[in-house]
Amino acid sequence: MERVEEPFVATAFYLIVDSSTKDAQFANAAHPVPVRLSRVTPGAEPITQDQAKIGPALGIFDEITYPTFTCPFEAKDCLVLFTDGLYEVDSPDGKEFGKNSLISSLNRMATLPMEKLFPAIVHEVCCFSTREHFDDDVCMVAVERREVSECQPKPAPPTTNAG
Repeated sequence: MERVEEPFVATAFYLIVDSSTKDAQFANAAHPVPVRLSRVTPGAEPITQDQAKIGPALGIFDEITYPTFTCPFEAKDCLVLFTDGLYEVDSPDGKEFGKNSLISSLNRMATLPMEKLFPAIVHEVCCFSTREHFDDDVCMVAVERREVSECQPKPAPPTTNAG
């Protein structure tokens, strides 16, 4: 990054998933901590509670090394990454939705498939705020760990000849 007159900072999250070890390695530059959804025993929890594993935003220091850490990534788990615009949303009376409410929502909806989970989360936050749009950017990304058998193409249904 090049030094400019106006400070420019950005958050970042770097993730490497190793399916052979059932682990995910990550480095965090002030980005919201992702949440791991367990589909086997439904639930949601941040991949770390340790604030020491969250480094400063990019652009604050000229030279810095971000250490990597490891978290479990079991079969059928899903890592959900998101920006703070998803939970830094206020209700009409000024109460913030907040990260804890987001984790609670993800916990309740942990068994939903991704194509239904993300719209359900956005809907819940919008209902809380009574608004149809967000003031800040909102981005959600999911990384799911599937069994090899789930990734295999399904056989075509048998064909019948009429006549």
